[in-house]
Amino acid sequence: MCIANKFILFDIEGVLLKEDKTFDKDVIKCLSMLHDHDVMFGIMTSDLWLKASSYTDILEPDISIVSDGTQMYKGSDLIWSRPLSVEQTKGIIRDLDSSPDCSLIGVSNGRYIYTNDPSEDGNYVRYRDMSKPFTASVHKIFARTSKDVADRVTEKYQCRSFDFEGDDLCRFISKDANLGAAARYAGEILNIDMKDVVAITTDLTVLDTVGIGIAPDSASEEVKEKAGLIIGGEDSGTLVEFLKEEILVK
Repeated sequence: MCIANKFILFDIEGVLLKEDKTFDKDVIKCLSMLHDHDVMFGIMTSDLWLKASSYTDILEPDISIVSDGTQMYKGSDLIWSRPLSVEQTKGIIRDLDSSPDCSLIGVSNGRYIYTNDPSEDGNYVRYRDMSKPFTASVHKIFARTSKDVADRVTEKYQCRSFDFEGDDLCRFISKDANLGAAARYAGEILNIDMKDVVAITTDLTVLDTVGIGIAPDSASEEVKEKAGLIIGGEDSGTLVEFLKEEILVK
């Protein structure tokens, strides 16, 4: 079987990135060969642009969907976003800043991160006094705070909030922001019908959007039930074999 497609999306976490946070050289080689077969590809990651840009420098994708689907880049150009509203931005930051249970606040807006931690000030990370009102919408707000505070903020400002295992930060984004919406827009700007899009992902919103959804064997049972195909194994060789046999075929 050869999958005929024009655009393929890959999760960074759990698909392309190895456990040691590097990319297998054979995976990089396969991705570089996609354009020779008239196939464009994109990457999807929960990371902010600052970290995601290190991936794009290596992989050189046509599209990069970053920061949990709140931003999309073509090269270094921001071409689409789903930000929080100005009122949500002001309110969330105000409530977090006034809470004694919040020790860190960060804001992602495009390629820049603003934080109330002066020690983090640098090229793309800027110190900011969070007591000063924001006058523009932002893509993501993150904070080191309690679950109770996060829940109150989420309900009050009708946004999404979540955290990840292994860190102590809560993220706040627009309810309209998700990887599936970003994938759909990527198809529009590339003039590709979604039925011609393949995604190797663990994200349900993406699997609901693309023509062919593929999940790694390590995904949850819910994700694997939604996907049309499963790629087994935990090593990069399985992905390389799949690309060579199903995608990189004349």
